[in-house]
Amino acid sequence: MAATHIALFASGLAVLLLLVQGSPPGPVVQCQSRNTNCTVTNGYGAFPDRSTCRVAAVVYPSTEQELLFVVSDATAKQQHMKAVTVYSHSIPKLSCPGGPSCQGLVISTQRLNRSVSVDMTTSRMTFEAGITFRALLDAAAARGLALPHSPYWQGVTLGGLLSTGSHGSSLFGKGSAVHKYMW
Repeated sequence: MAATHIALFASGLAVLLLLVQGSPPGPVVQCQSRNTNCTVTNGYGAFPDRSTCRVAAVVYPSTEQELLFVVSDATAKQQHMKAVTVYSHSIPKLSCPGGPSCQGLVISTQRLNRSVSVDMTTSRMTFEAGITFRALLDAAAARGLALPHSPYWQGVTLGGLLSTGSHGSSLFGKGSAVHKYMW
């Protein structure tokens, strides 16, 4: 009798493991009209205070030159702006340029996600800030390179990881702080 229960439990567990799938969060920026009149959330779909972040527009620069143009244009217009990543991993509403007028601009790093260069003699790689850590690790592994430590969630972007310093510690030597391995 006990063997039957164990076999049924094992079968049920196997079926559950086959059916369960992980998937990344959906888009964190939703716009009413193309890239204007937008709302911004985070990877969880809501901010802790349950308020809505409304912004006038979102831009998706795909080169450093486009990014510089967008920032200089918004600065000239004295427009509030914030960066947002593909999954917007921030729990608090840090990515919301906000304000009651909702005239802020969100600059997405979603298209700034490429490997820029590889120098195998020094084992150094250069990436754009919007690359997710999963894509960074895959690009490094394809060339036989790796980091000695990495964050637990591979959806975090390189720019987000470095700008917040939220992943790793440097208690001993370089430790596991990812920024210690950046030049």
